[in-house]
Amino acid sequence: MRHLLIVSVAIPLLFSMSCGARECSPDVLKTEAVYLEHLGDSDKPIYPLVIALKRPNDKELRCAVPNLWMSAEVFAVSAEELEQAVKLVRQRKPSQTSTTQMRKASGGGKERFGYVLVPSPDRLETGLLDLPQSHELLGDLAAYFNHRRPELYDRLSAINRRF
Repeated sequence: MRHLLIVSVAIPLLFSMSCGARECSPDVLKTEAVYLEHLGDSDKPIYPLVIALKRPNDKELRCAVPNLWMSAEVFAVSAEELEQAVKLVRQRKPSQTSTTQMRKASGGGKERFGYVLVPSPDRLETGLLDLPQSHELLGDLAAYFNHRRPELYDRLSAINRRF
């Protein structure tokens, strides 16, 4: 019985210590945004892409896209544009995935994108997109932002061609 008690206390403690700032919650992520992070092998890094109402603070970036958070490219968009970006991601999502699972799944050379959606300050959705889903999403986002945000269109197109 004592061993069961120790294990039931130790596992959550170890989990919280290993996740640290990487385990995101609505308490940390308040800025409405779509965070896209490339997970997998690449000869050159693909910097995280953030589509948001305003620039998230460093703590939010570090939580949502921890691998290259300092190099994340942030694009400020209108509420309507963000709503459409969230909708396009949701159309592709295979299943809900925790941010910890996303980080673990990034090993093994599999090309994919992880996403974190913050459609409102009190909601958070995460998941993984496989290679075909990633290409479709990047293409759809680029098509949507083509004449609205040329700089975002260019970046989405470049990322889609790159991997």
